[in-house]
Amino acid sequence: MNWGHKITVVFIIFVLGISYLVYRTSLETQDLVTTNYYEKELKYQDRIDAIELASNLSAPVTAVSENGIVFINFPKEFNDKVVTSNIQLYCPFNAKNDEDFKLEITNGTAAFKIKSSQEGIYTLKIEWSSEGKNYYSEKSIYIK
Repeated sequence: MNWGHKITVVFIIFVLGISYLVYRTSLETQDLVTTNYYEKELKYQDRIDAIELASNLSAPVTAVSENGIVFINFPKEFNDKVVTSNIQLYCPFNAKNDEDFKLEITNGTAAFKIKSSQEGIYTLKIEWSSEGKNYYSEKSIYIK
């Protein structure tokens, strides 16, 4: 086999390799991108205001996971108030594990059972409102 044939074989192997890589990457999912990204971006100033209100509270929101149940404790300002919340359990490595909860909080605490059985670090995105004010906090939580 002369050098011309060898160059042709190497070129064909290279093209086949690149084609295979393009095929494999087209099968990958991209779970880290949220849906409706641009609409959420336009409303982000409201989120910034809610984060600022939450940071001015007497204590931060705390969250603990035990045996598939997540316990959230709100600051003492919310002990005797009606609080409605939207809580998202966000799984950065698999969008199928994301869960949403709508809870009414009494006595400054909330608890809910999660469906996800996959162990890992999740992000709790907690939005809550009380007396016409909106608050927002994010907490990392380890689910066993």
